Amino acid sequence: MKHIDRISRAAELYRTGRLEPYGVNGRQNIYIQAICRHPGISQDELARKLLVNKSNVARKAALLEANGFITRQTSGADKRRLELYPTQKARDLLPAIDEAVGQWNDIVCEGLGDTEREQLLALLKRLSLKAAQAAEGGDRPA
Repeated sequence: MKHIDRISRAAELYRTGRLEPYGVNGRQNIYIQAICRHPGISQDELARKLLVNKSNVARKAALLEANGFITRQTSGADKRRLELYPTQKARDLLPAIDEAVGQWNDIVCEGLGDTEREQLLALLKRLSLKAAQAAEGGDRPA
């Protein structure tokens, strides 16, 4: 699994380099993507979706809000719930983020045939699901 961890760190460095001109680092982009794709998502829901601590989401959300990428609004139904909405600045940035992610995928999959890419994606999806279950405490070895 050290290889997956290494790929993840390299991907973050790559995205940071590609998105630096926009004032976004490699980790912030996943928050922007999720908020753009799920406007109104709560901080708690985002933490579950990204498999990060709620405190991490609160810090990133505060930073993204300060930099004009998102707004945080208290829910009308539940005053304890903070909902996250993308600003136009974030929506305008989304294509550049998607492009950087797509380019990274092309780089790391270069030389793989279509069948190999499909197999790799299927295996990674299975590993991702198991990892999420384990992180949530639902699947622990005996």
